[in-house]
Amino acid sequence: MQKLLLFLITVFALLPGTPQSQNFFQNTFALPGYSVHTGGVAQLTNGRIALGGRISNEQTNEQGIAILNLSAAGNLLWAVRLDAAGSQPGGEILSDLLAAPNGKILAVLGKDFAAAGVSGMVQLEADGAIAWSKRLGGAADLFAGISPLTDGYLLQGSSGYPQKGLLVKIGPDGQEIWRKTLSQPGAPMIFYDSWEDTQGFLYVVGEVVDQDGVFLKFNAVGELVWARRLGTTDPDKLRAIVPMPDGKVLLGGSAKGFDHYFKVWLTQTDLSGTIRWSSTYGSSGDDFELQDLIPTAQGPVFSLSGLGAAPNLGAGMARVNDNGDLLWVKDYDPAGQFSRAPQLGNGANNSLITAASLQTGAGTVFYVVSANASGDAPPCCLKSGNLTVTDINIPSEVFVPDAGTIAPLLAGDWTTAALALQQSQLCEPAHVEIALSDSLICPGECIDLSIVDPTPGVNYSWSYPGGKPQPGNPNRVCFPDAAADVLITLFANDCPFQQDTALLRLSAAEEQFPNAFTPNGDGDNDRFLPVLYCPVSQYLFRVYNRWGELMFETANPAQGWDGTFNGLEASSDVYAWVVEYQGGLNATAGLIQKKGSVTLLR
Repeated sequence: MQKLLLFLITVFALLPGTPQSQNFFQNTFALPGYSVHTGGVAQLTNGRIALGGRISNEQTNEQGIAILNLSAAGNLLWAVRLDAAGSQPGGEILSDLLAAPNGKILAVLGKDFAAAGVSGMVQLEADGAIAWSKRLGGAADLFAGISPLTDGYLLQGSSGYPQKGLLVKIGPDGQEIWRKTLSQPGAPMIFYDSWEDTQGFLYVVGEVVDQDGVFLKFNAVGELVWARRLGTTDPDKLRAIVPMPDGKVLLGGSAKGFDHYFKVWLTQTDLSGTIRWSSTYGSSGDDFELQDLIPTAQGPVFSLSGLGAAPNLGAGMARVNDNGDLLWVKDYDPAGQFSRAPQLGNGANNSLITAASLQTGAGTVFYVVSANASGDAPPCCLKSGNLTVTDINIPSEVFVPDAGTIAPLLAGDWTTAALALQQSQLCEPAHVEIALSDSLICPGECIDLSIVDPTPGVNYSWSYPGGKPQPGNPNRVCFPDAAADVLITLFANDCPFQQDTALLRLSAAEEQFPNAFTPNGDGDNDRFLPVLYCPVSQYLFRVYNRWGELMFETANPAQGWDGTFNGLEASSDVYAWVVEYQGGLNATAGLIQKKGSVTLLR
């Protein structure tokens, strides 16, 4: 979880030399024979993207940690496997991943209590080589997360059994500065995330395991200022904390205290820990859990995934405003697939980076999405999702944990080996081109719609305001009440980034009334009459001279004035005309009257 260092800055800042161009993509990376579980993602200072997670051999259950390095365009540059000496297969998990200010990658490794794993951290060079590594000495000690500080990093986790909340502050090169544990008798505790304000105070979140969320404040040297428990009688936890404007923070986690289903839980507090509002986000009858929470210029974004095994409980992300209102929700699982454990990172130009574990027909793969500030990845769209927002009252009480001790960090002994992953691109633009049987229509007429060279497997849809498809022939559309031009739009997969438009002109709008004619018998412009493209009824056309004398009259729309009166040629002059008819531009309207003048030239 990548957090910002300054309280008043809530957006990812591009460092000098960071590329300004923007790339959006949806790519997968598969390791044949292995399933994956994503644990973190971050954009590095050079614009590249780092992500990682645990890999498991589906036949032998052999497990390890994979770190991937991608270009800004989402292409795989390198991948390595991390292993610790003396660790049983499956002992480690990737708990968190952070981009260091020096361009390197910090990988935080937790452990599975069921195996003799090693918990610690590794800093990787730009080429994947190990710069340094540290580990925790206790068999029951683990790191769950890392957060940047102005002068280093704060690691969060737990120590011992029963678990005690663990904090370790280290310098930029991994040197330990201070460490401490906190506990309550009979109440296992673990810390997940932290944030540092401009005064150097540290705010930490976690849980009393299977009971309540915890929110604590420390000074710069690790001395406890206050501690609060937040939660209901059912299991609740706090997994993330991000800064908000005006001296506020947003806490994120999961709550199960109201309808007995897990929901994403967000709580906004001030810097004294006083709650301003609390809400849950989920759907009835489903268990969803918050996976990550990051700050952005447009508001915090959280990711979530279902706890069940059903494909409909996939993964998504959502943005909220300062009041906790949902601004948008995106379900980015490809059709027929579902993902788990989506991790978030701030990208360049307010973009979002998401990495998850995607379940496909061929197994589980790394799934990486680079999306814009609206949660889409042009030229493809992500599906809009739905979450129910419920305001809740969360009890909060001050508690005083017991302080404990922990052995110092030890030198790590991780090794790396190159991995060969297979990259696939999910966002393939469809061919979107409209073909119309006619570009001009009259009210009540129909046209045929077709797609030029459609892409197989793409879901196409049309928009034609005022049009009505013929029963049994959806590609033939009629416009019984057309009163203006119609913009016809073809969408691929309901995506505004993949569309084509065509303007269907209403022929009646092409009505013309010439302002001059030359009745000289040369066959060119010898007669004057209104040019009406659509059928009309009750037609009457009259021409008058300047004294109001009727010069010509007809009820035939095809007949025009030839410039004569009583068999004699009318003189060159300006004549007035009046036409009345029903139909044309608005076939259902009453009688239409139009007036004008025409110049007769000889």
